[in-house]
Amino acid sequence: MPRWEYVQVGVINSYGIQYRANGEKQGQWKDEPLHVVLNELGKAGFELVAYDGESYIFKRPTKSTSK
Repeated sequence: MPRWEYVQVGVINSYGIQYRANGEKQGQWKDEPLHVVLNELGKAGFELVAYDGESYIFKRPTKSTSK
């Protein structure tokens, strides 16, 4: 059975566009349009699975197969 790795991305519109992934600022994405961030996460193997009105939730299979 696959195991999943998750990331929660929040968008903050304050002094430009800022992003947080799992609560940590992501300076490399500062002022990037959302589609750029989504494409980067897709290239890293993440799939968008939910949007709750505030955060985008992504998942990808982990490389580890241990329990």
